[in-house]
Amino acid sequence: MRNFYKFNAEHFGILLTPVRLRRPLFLALLGAMMKPVDGFRASFAAYVDNVVGENKGQVCQLERVLNDRFDPVQRRIYIENTDMPINTALLWRTAMDMPWYLPRADNPAEPVRLYRNGKMGDDGFDFYVVIPFPFVFGERDEIDFKNILNGNKIASKRYRLRIG
Repeated sequence: MRNFYKFNAEHFGILLTPVRLRRPLFLALLGAMMKPVDGFRASFAAYVDNVVGENKGQVCQLERVLNDRFDPVQRRIYIENTDMPINTALLWRTAMDMPWYLPRADNPAEPVRLYRNGKMGDDGFDFYVVIPFPFVFGERDEIDFKNILNGNKIASKRYRLRIG
């Protein structure tokens, strides 16, 4: 929780009271009047911790938040990276501004395109959020799921939901 939500309401009330009025009976009454304010502050701080949290976008924390909210017993929701082959390369002809085609070994007349959308991680998302197959979302649950996911992931990362 951030430090600017941490304050003592009773002490703040004492500081606002003139010195002449700071008698034991008045300070006891002031403390009783400030108890509800301190309770509101505590509930607001708990709400802020719940909404904002301390998530830095790590996969394990994102999985924990989603499983705590939507699948607390079996914890089947997980995050998977997109497929990006290590041994592939994109060959690009700068003069023609197009990808380079190589002939196939089995059929030289049909070229092989080295770069295809979805084969090198360039199809609009960076990771999958895998949801178990019999999992059923209500209309409000799906909105909450996407809001929690968007609030806890790194802003530049894109995702796609996958049933699996």
